[in-house]
Amino acid sequence: MISQKPMLENRRPPYDGARTACPACRTLARTVKTEQLTEIVREVTYRCSNPDCLCSFKAQITVIRVLHPSLCASLPDALSPIRR
Repeated sequence: MISQKPMLENRRPPYDGARTACPACRTLARTVKTEQLTEIVREVTYRCSNPDCLCSFKAQITVIRVLHPSLCASLPDALSPIRR
């Protein structure tokens, strides 16, 4: 008989993070750590999944433009739409 793990209510699956290619070998790199630097900038640490490479590198994710303003929250001044 196969035992089943009990389901945990209100539990989300673990966040796998944004993925990108390793700059050294072009293999999939996975998110190791993220840090919010400002309201619109996040620094992400990646590690290559290729066991022969294992390169680690940092990248920044920046909000550059809001396509549709939020209906429930105000935007940081840097992202507020320019009114003409």
